[in-house]
Amino acid sequence: MTRSVLFKKLRPFSQRAGTPLRLVAAEGAAERVTSPRAEPSLPRPSAYVVPHPHLAQAVEDAPRLTKPLTCYIRQRFHDSHRSDLAELIRLCLQIAARSGDDGQTFARILAVLTVINMQLAARMEEDETFLFPMMVSAACPKLTLLIRRSMTEHRALRDRLEELRNLIQHADAPTAAGPDWRALCVGAQDFADDLVAHLHLKDAVLFPRFL
Repeated sequence: MTRSVLFKKLRPFSQRAGTPLRLVAAEGAAERVTSPRAEPSLPRPSAYVVPHPHLAQAVEDAPRLTKPLTCYIRQRFHDSHRSDLAELIRLCLQIAARSGDDGQTFARILAVLTVINMQLAARMEEDETFLFPMMVSAACPKLTLLIRRSMTEHRALRDRLEELRNLIQHADAPTAAGPDWRALCVGAQDFADDLVAHLHLKDAVLFPRFL
């Protein structure tokens, strides 16, 4: 194997390691049933029709009401992103240390992972501290501005994700890397699936109800 093939679908999105998607969705459904606060039903925008099956599944499994949806995004995606990126960075450092001349390639992969980690950590922190609570209370006149800024940052994250994909797809599989190379490819795929679904839920499902 001289070339890696990244992001080739290995298993359904809902079967990803970590908190099962359907379990979290079921918990969100229970919260909607028992919540004393009623919220008007919202029309499903055209953006719900998406070309990728795992995105459609992510939308289908997510809670519909705003508060359960923000909790779902935080619990299902934010926590897994933090642990996934830490593991990908660790694997990349291990491979780079054993790869000799291939070290420059993995230094570039590591640099992209580091940028994604910094950008995403800042974005999730702002969501958890400011944006999501404001959406639940609907009490901030600057909410639209904050959402627009978040969507701009999402585009930047998608660009970095595409850069990561290209780097790994065109990297020679290092002979000294052993199972770490496979783990990096599979882990990057899982992380990419989660991040794309996460950003899609926000941009196409959560944000439009406030714009």
